[in-house]
Amino acid sequence: MKKIQNYFETGKGHGLLLVFCVSLLLSVFSSILIFQEVKQQVVSPQVQEFIDSFPTFKIEGGFIQDRYLNWSSVIPFLDYPIVIDTTRSNIVTPAPDGVYITRKALYYVTKHGTQLERMEFEADVEVSPAYLRTVLNQVVLAVAIVVGIMAFFVLWFVFLFGLALSILASLIFGLNFGQGRIWRISAVTWCLVHIFVFALSFVDMRSSGWFFVLMVAANVWILSKLKKE
Repeated sequence: MKKIQNYFETGKGHGLLLVFCVSLLLSVFSSILIFQEVKQQVVSPQVQEFIDSFPTFKIEGGFIQDRYLNWSSVIPFLDYPIVIDTTRSNIVTPAPDGVYITRKALYYVTKHGTQLERMEFEADVEVSPAYLRTVLNQVVLAVAIVVGIMAFFVLWFVFLFGLALSILASLIFGLNFGQGRIWRISAVTWCLVHIFVFALSFVDMRSSGWFFVLMVAANVWILSKLKKE
């Protein structure tokens, strides 16, 4: 506790470098976990069987070149039907919920057939199982990157929340801290809480409730110690 107190009193800066480094590490860790988890779903037998059964066709000039293609299946894990029928240019409405591909557009029907979204073909491409795997891998990577970026900003928001808690707790305990000191206290508290949360994740106790309880408890504990000393 003495070393931590010395850092609070004589440390340099506001502890932002510590928060940045930990946020970056946790964000990268989150991205890796999400990538591995989603990748496992992608390489599952259900998904691979679906991709292998997907027909090969060319899209040129905004139209599917095969005029007599008819194929249907169910998208794995979503339990959403997908129908390809190139004998039509449009779908017959109302239609059951699902994904419909006609000769010149893709339709996404939701809300019991009452909402319909239409996307026309623009790029010239050959759709095949290999093409689907490439697109799916790119989507998985994009999702992991987006999750990592979001996690980084969420972690900084949580740090600011902890800073507000530290200021409030210091007022309650009657402690007059300078700006740099209260920021360093918040940074250390933030790191301690994330260590606890990381440990709790191994016993399947991850929840926002536990996290905020620990945030409050860590602030009260550290400031009560400083008050006694």
